[in-house]
Amino acid sequence: MPSPVIKGQAAIHGIAGTITGLLLQSYSVTETYNGKEEIVGQDGVVIGIRYFDKRTSLNAEGVVPSTYSLSAGDNLTVTCNSKAFSGAIESVEERGEARGAMRVSISAVDYEGASY
Repeated sequence: MPSPVIKGQAAIHGIAGTITGLLLQSYSVTETYNGKEEIVGQDGVVIGIRYFDKRTSLNAEGVVPSTYSLSAGDNLTVTCNSKAFSGAIESVEERGEARGAMRVSISAVDYEGASY
């Protein structure tokens, strides 16, 4: 690919991560907490919040160059640009069409207390 010409503000472009067997086309990483505890002062106003049970979800889509072997339950480790993810695949969706490349979408989750 030729070097781009950038004028003005530069930004991260494209996807630096890889998933074995896929030409990664898009991804999203979402961090959430399953639990929240509010600390209320004497006047009933929330003065503190404790979040716990962090979960990180990954949704990714890629084009299959020849074969892939991703399955639900498999461990998955990937770094996409700046977000590192290590978790278990929860679902794999395969889509094909007569005039297009086969695409695979995966959903994976990392539970804070689990080891992968």
